[in-house]
Amino acid sequence: MHTLLQQVIEIGQKGKSVHLMLPEICNCISVFPDVIGVIISYNEINYYSTHFTISKNIQLQNLTIADKIVGSLSIYYKEQVEYKQLEDDEIICIASLISGFISENRLLDVAENFNKRMQELAAIRKTKEIINSGLPTERVLQDVCDTLPQFWQFADCACCRITFDNAKYTSHGFAESSCSMKESFVTFDNTTGTIEIFYTTDDYIDTENLFLPEERELANTIGLLLCRYLNDTKGRLLSNNPILNNNPTSKEELSRESLINSDKPIQKMLNEQTLDKYIY
Repeated sequence: MHTLLQQVIEIGQKGKSVHLMLPEICNCISVFPDVIGVIISYNEINYYSTHFTISKNIQLQNLTIADKIVGSLSIYYKEQVEYKQLEDDEIICIASLISGFISENRLLDVAENFNKRMQELAAIRKTKEIINSGLPTERVLQDVCDTLPQFWQFADCACCRITFDNAKYTSHGFAESSCSMKESFVTFDNTTGTIEIFYTTDDYIDTENLFLPEERELANTIGLLLCRYLNDTKGRLLSNNPILNNNPTSKEELSRESLINSDKPIQKMLNEQTLDKYIY
């Protein structure tokens, strides 16, 4: 019993994710896979030992966290084969260890998600700080471009390019590559801008998770902030334009073209607000 428990503890202490840890524990318990089959059920997913086969001879123990059942440990013994089954206290101890490791994993997930949210908030706050600095538009876009790469998961090889109104702004060490993501935004006068993030190397990157959904959402949020800033800047210029002020037809055409060509609901709303504020 001591050896088996020690092996389970060593697996749990490796710090692997639940999806990697539980199959390894299954194989650890199934010392003789032709005789013993193990299933650990958690979060509506079943994790099996190698060469698993079901049988009628089964030992079952629930996995509990804070007195709530979150899964189960099932051990199947091949019929018509003499093999000493685990004692009840052994199964209870193993199930308790598994429950503990799952609980630790949950806490790590919560901490990781919290850190991601804090990082996203830091990126948004920094962008707002740059926008509110009163610097010229070109400097604002350049500073935002220089700031964004540090907030991506592979910051040491990330770089950024912001394109707007035929001008391109690139962060330090910029190098275009196939490992990239792009978000676009459109101002009320139908000028398109883009935010692109590139990874300059793919030597150690998991291509399946190259850009997280949270990162795409963050880029979209930054795009909305830039869109609002650029709308305000353009709106102030237009409101002081005597030619446009004396030509209501031009105002209506500008409004109609912008709102028709905007395919993003939130950006369309921002454009409508800008037009109401500065044009009408």
